[in-house]
Amino acid sequence: RPGAMVEHFKTAKVLLRLMGGLASALFAWQGIWLMIHPAAHDFWQGCHWLGQVLLAVCVGLGGCFWELRGGMKKVARSVKWFALNRIGLGLFYFWLGCYVMGGLGILHKEEAWRYLAHATGILAWIVALGDLVVSCSAPGEDE
Repeated sequence: RPGAMVEHFKTAKVLLRLMGGLASALFAWQGIWLMIHPAAHDFWQGCHWLGQVLLAVCVGLGGCFWELRGGMKKVARSVKWFALNRIGLGLFYFWLGCYVMGGLGILHKEEAWRYLAHATGILAWIVALGDLVVSCSAPGEDE
């Protein structure tokens, strides 16, 4: 049934946006945690620490923004813009998954944070794959 397929597609899009927003928010949270718990012993380590904090917070919040933007009518209705948005986010989440697996080294000294980072990375990879699949099968009206 075509109507059921469209409904499943819409549900998949919403789930991917929610999961992408969660992965982005978890990445930003790791940056906030680093900001609250600085571990720099000199100027050079302080610069690196600040760079990690800014990267995690800005990229995490940016991912949340792009997920919200992906739900806007202009993006959701145009096959071209929807596909470009999802492909771009797919690449972003692939990078995020790779980065968070071994990045933020100060943070990964504790086992619980390492598990959270790995869960965030796996979630990001699932979203990346889902975004690429959904981008290739976008029903909608083009401009």
